[in-house]
Amino acid sequence: MAVHIRPIWKFGDGIIGGEMQDAPMNAFHIWWMKQVFTQGYWPWHTPYLYHPLGTDLYWHTLAPIKASMGTLLLPFFDPITSYNLLLLGTFVIVGYSTWLFLRYMIARTSSQDMVTDFAAFAGACVFTLSGYILINVIQHINLLSIEGVPLFLLWYYKYRDTRKARYLTFMALTAFYVSLCEYYYLVYIGLFMALDMSVGVYASGGFFLSRSSWKKPEVIVILKCIAASIIGASPILIMLILHAFPAPINTNHAGSDFPLETLGLIIPGPQSYWFPFLPAFLKAAVSGPAGVSSAGFFVGLFIPSISGYAIWKNIGNCRRYAVIGACFLILSFGPYLMIANQNQHSIATVASIACLMMIPFLKRGRMVRDVFFIFTFAILVDLVIGFTLFRQPLRVMVPLPYILFQNLVPFFGRGGMPCRFVAMTYLMLAVCFSISVATLIRRRFLGLTLIELMVIALFIPSIEFARNAVNFVPYPTMPASVANVIKAELPNVAVFTDAFVASQYEVVLHEHPVSFGRLSRTPLKNINQQNDILHRFLMSADPNPTETEVVELREELKKSNFKYIVLHSVFPKRDLFIRTILNGKVIHFESGLQVYKMYE
Repeated sequence: MAVHIRPIWKFGDGIIGGEMQDAPMNAFHIWWMKQVFTQGYWPWHTPYLYHPLGTDLYWHTLAPIKASMGTLLLPFFDPITSYNLLLLGTFVIVGYSTWLFLRYMIARTSSQDMVTDFAAFAGACVFTLSGYILINVIQHINLLSIEGVPLFLLWYYKYRDTRKARYLTFMALTAFYVSLCEYYYLVYIGLFMALDMSVGVYASGGFFLSRSSWKKPEVIVILKCIAASIIGASPILIMLILHAFPAPINTNHAGSDFPLETLGLIIPGPQSYWFPFLPAFLKAAVSGPAGVSSAGFFVGLFIPSISGYAIWKNIGNCRRYAVIGACFLILSFGPYLMIANQNQHSIATVASIACLMMIPFLKRGRMVRDVFFIFTFAILVDLVIGFTLFRQPLRVMVPLPYILFQNLVPFFGRGGMPCRFVAMTYLMLAVCFSISVATLIRRRFLGLTLIELMVIALFIPSIEFARNAVNFVPYPTMPASVANVIKAELPNVAVFTDAFVASQYEVVLHEHPVSFGRLSRTPLKNINQQNDILHRFLMSADPNPTETEVVELREELKKSNFKYIVLHSVFPKRDLFIRTILNGKVIHFESGLQVYKMYE
């Protein structure tokens, strides 16, 4: 961790990675959980945001279990530093839970010894140093808290192997833990078991929807595991269902945003240590605009090659894990295939991908070979002559299963990102890699010694997944002198503020309710709240109310106990309006922070 999250010793200097949106929001969560424990609040409803209504946090990424852990750090560190330490500690926990899972998966194929422990550690490095964790979610505590997934799979396979009831209990408890970290990971767990069941049925020559398949012992065991996970997560699932309507609004991204960039799997992304060494055309291919594609999910070159050995030999049933990982990978591509930031492709490109997918099946049937020949011929025609439509070069979009998944899986479209499915692909890659490493070490691959092979296996993930330095960026906060003025007020005093994420973190400093909150999914009542008279004029750059509306504004400020107005951008006409028309007294004024006291 010290090597890859460097300079880790500067964790107290500011926000890890300079993530100015989710980081202060999550720092607020730590402070909020402290209020829950000390003041007796209900965790999923806070009066400190969207005053005077308060807001519900049921569909928000609160990660209450991690925020609760963070409260233990508050007596010693400020909320931002506590959040950084919570992230770093979670990174270690993810690695340890993955190691436990991989060690058992290797032990299923051979004896458990020092080689098993080491190969599991190398595999854990593949997962924890992957682009998903080390680059894309290292700044988001709810997404980083994926340690429950490999731990759940550990109990899952132990129950499948032993049929001991205690592992069902462990699965239920782990599912509950996962729901308190990031409830969308419950979908990943459920989908994994469904895919595992489907692959098993089809591999045995059965049909998934046939009655005989559902009577197979393996299927019955998996159904018991699914039932245990549902029971374990039921407290959170029931709570989510009860507060599912009216649907909260995701104002940050839609369910189809951030599909996986295909070339990003084989080309290091912008955060990789190797990115500066790439030629310009490769850099452009994986540097798409935010919100269109997501790069940074490089799987390496040696890691897939080494993993391929266990898949080729089907050691420890690795082909099954590879199929499951491939299914998650296909979902991560989103609704349409994205290549070099484009979702419209030539016939040659599409046919080439189809041919690559058919290569493993060429020996299994004449029809496959015939289709392979047709696609190969189409590639040649497109390259030599070119396919056209309406006198224009033909470009096609390739629809993918995510379109169905997003709309068929209940509530997933409310904010699940397609690229995040790649986490399970990395986990299955780690399984295959660790089993391959253990097998090759025991067979003294290339005649190398045990120590030499171990060193090589250890360094491969660290070298291929090396990222550039992590910045700890200072966060602009309200001066202590200003915060203390507001903090000294009676508890019922509130602060009207603009829609700036700093407003939420400032609650930690002055400890009074504010009119705004950055939520991953905002309740409809709070969306409508932003249309009231206070928001209409105080959020405007040029407020121009009538005399009647001015009177109403003053009454509403007092009625809602908005004694202070805190803004984070300067609009001269608004400033003049607050000072002269509403008689606001300037407490603090600079370009990034203006504070007004509205009445005594």
